[in-house]
Amino acid sequence: DVCSSDLGPSLVEFADRLDSQRSAWWTILLGGLAMHVLGLVDDRRPVGPWTKLSLQLAFASIVVVVGDLRLVTVLDLYGPIGTATSAVVTVVWIVMICNAINFLDNMDGLAGGVAAVAAAIFLAATIINGQWFTAAAFALLCGGLLGFLVHNVPPARIFLGDGGALLVGGLIATLTVRT
Repeated sequence: DVCSSDLGPSLVEFADRLDSQRSAWWTILLGGLAMHVLGLVDDRRPVGPWTKLSLQLAFASIVVVVGDLRLVTVLDLYGPIGTATSAVVTVVWIVMICNAINFLDNMDGLAGGVAAVAAAIFLAATIINGQWFTAAAFALLCGGLLGFLVHNVPPARIFLGDGGALLVGGLIATLTVRT
C-alpha cells in the first residue's frame, strides 16, 4: 500500500471520512474567503456597520446551512425546532468570534497572539480527540499566525486589518464548531 507507512495509520483508512466531509470543508474555506473579501472592502472604503453585520450574518448562515455545521447538536433530539435553534446559535457564534478578533485588532500583536493561543489549544484538543483533519487545519492556522506575529510585534510592519481579522475569526469559529 503506497499510503501506509511504519509511522502511522494508512491514509486509506480516512478516505471515506474525507469524502463525506468534503462539502463542509469547502464551505468553511469559501465562507472564510467571503469574510476576508468583506474585510478587504471595509479596509479600503468603510462599509457601514449594519451592512457589514448583515453580510456577516448571511455568510455565516450559508456556512451553517450548506456545511451542516451546528454547535449544539444535542438539540436535534427536539426535532426541527431544536435543529433550527442550534443553527441560529451557531450563526451567532461565528459572527461573535469574527467580530471579537476584529475588535482585538487594535494593538500590535494582540489579535494574532490571542488567535494563535486559541488555535494551539484547540489543536491540542483535536489531536487528543483524534480529529486529524480539524487538527491539521488548526495547525496550519496556528503556524500562519505565528509567522505573522514575527512581523506584527511592536513596532509592527504588517497588520491584520479587517480582512485578516475576519478571516482568522471565521476560521477559529468554524473550526471550533468542528471540534
